[in-house]
Amino acid sequence: MGFIEQRNKVSPGEIRLFLNDDEIPGIQSFSTSWSNAASTYPILGNSNVSFLPQGAQRGSFELSYDLTSSDKIIQYTGLNGVNGCILRNKKSSFNECFYSGFLTSYRTACSVGEIPKVTANFEIFNKIGNEVAINNKIVSSGNTIESYEIMKIPGPGNISFGGFDFSTNRVNSYTLSYTCNRIPTYSNGSRYPFSVDLAWPIEVDCEIGVDVDSYNFNSLNDYPLATNLLNASIQVKDFSTSQNIITYNLQNLQIVGISKRADVNSNLSASLSYKGYLTR
Repeated sequence: MGFIEQRNKVSPGEIRLFLNDDEIPGIQSFSTSWSNAASTYPILGNSNVSFLPQGAQRGSFELSYDLTSSDKIIQYTGLNGVNGCILRNKKSSFNECFYSGFLTSYRTACSVGEIPKVTANFEIFNKIGNEVAINNKIVSSGNTIESYEIMKIPGPGNISFGGFDFSTNRVNSYTLSYTCNRIPTYSNGSRYPFSVDLAWPIEVDCEIGVDVDSYNFNSLNDYPLATNLLNASIQVKDFSTSQNIITYNLQNLQIVGISKRADVNSNLSASLSYKGYLTR
């Protein structure tokens, strides 16, 4: 009788993600990558192929998670960087950590019947890999979760929109994104940048899907004479306790596009696109 060989593998239940000292809850997926900028270096009189780095060595990190507790990522849209670790246990060859990761994009989205989801991208300007030292506070937790935050599940009636111009129209989806461009500055004598600046302003894009009731559609020709800037907000609460999970405050939003759609099987719907900027 034959037996199927059991090979070692890393199961989803073993993987834990830390950013600084915070364990990130609700993780659905992650990916890491790096490039050493290797390029061929031909030399006259030598037929051998040599490789040398021709540019900055950088890494990237992307994660996707459900918004089921206070959001620990949105704070990194500013100037501060973050150190991170993907941990199986304190001795595993699977462990991978990085230094000096900077958030470059943050996107959250939700539709009717879904839990809000967040996708975040980081660019890494320092070390990344298994050989990077792990924060002692993270290692000391071993394989147990000592202070895992209690989950907060938002329900359909616990997401509210304030300050927008569609109050009588039913919202069926939203997407909100922040783009944070980073500028590294290098100097001779170091492979790592001595500073990473934020290229102000931070671009904010918001798209709201609604079933149309009495929305007053603007005309393309109204812009820019009839510009109406909105101070709006999107608030997400726990359905059980009504405790606030997160509030996105959106200042000086300008509507930049409208699309409408209808067919024989659905009501008239519209997608409203807004743009704003976060300044210093």
